[in-house]
Amino acid sequence: MSFNPRQEYTISQGLVRLKDLDDFPEAFITRPPYPRKTVWEEKRKQASLFSFPAPIGGP
Repeated sequence: MSFNPRQEYTISQGLVRLKDLDDFPEAFITRPPYPRKTVWEEKRKQASLFSFPAPIGGP
């Protein structure tokens, strides 16, 4: 017997009009159903961003 818990949300793969997202925001969940973890600590993230070379002709 497999474990098959009841789903908390109904997932639909159909097309949605953008106007419906604006007119009925309570009908759509636009966040993941779980808390996202921080992948990198802030110091490491900043070091990675500063390691990229500056664009040519840019500031």
